[in-house]
Amino acid sequence: GRYFILHEVANTFISIASLNDLFFVLTDTIGALKEMEATLIPLGLVFSIHFYHMLAPGFKLYYVDWLHHVVMVLFGCPLLVFGKLGPLMNFCFFFICGVPGGDDYFMLVLVKNKIMKPLTEKRRNNTVQVWVRAVSLNICVCLLYIQNQIQQQNGFDIPNYLFAMRAMLMLIAY
Repeated sequence: GRYFILHEVANTFISIASLNDLFFVLTDTIGALKEMEATLIPLGLVFSIHFYHMLAPGFKLYYVDWLHHVVMVLFGCPLLVFGKLGPLMNFCFFFICGVPGGDDYFMLVLVKNKIMKPLTEKRRNNTVQVWVRAVSLNICVCLLYIQNQIQQQNGFDIPNYLFAMRAMLMLIAY
C-alpha cells in the first residue's frame, strides 16, 4: 500500500504541475504546438516515482513492471528531455500519469484498505483506461504528428534524430 499512496500523491503533483500546459494546449493549440520548451517538473516527478519503485527495497517487480519501467522511464523520459515537445509533453503527462494514474492508485489504496472491492476497482479502472487514458494518448500522438508539421512550416527544420525521437515517443504513447 505504501507505493500506491506515494504514486497517488506523485500523480496529484504531476497533474497540478501539468495544468498550465494542459490549458495552453486546450486554449491555443497551434500556439502551444509551436513551442519547444516547457517546465520539466512533471517529468522529474514521473521519473522519480518510477525510479524509486525500481530501486527501493521491498517492492517485488514482475516482468511487466520491468518492461513498463524500462520503456517508459529509462527510455521514454530521456527522449522527452531532448524531444523538444514543449507544452505538449505536460499535456500528455496529465493523461499518461496524472489524473488517470492518480485515480487508479487511489482506488488501489481503497482496495488495500478494504474500502473498495477489487472487482469494483478493476471495472472502474478499465473504464478510465479505455475512455479517458487511451483516447487522450491517441490525441497526444495526433498532436505530436501535427506539431512536427507546424514546426516545419514555421521554419524549424526538424533534424532526423529529433524526428526519430518523436516517432519513438509517438509509438510509446500509442
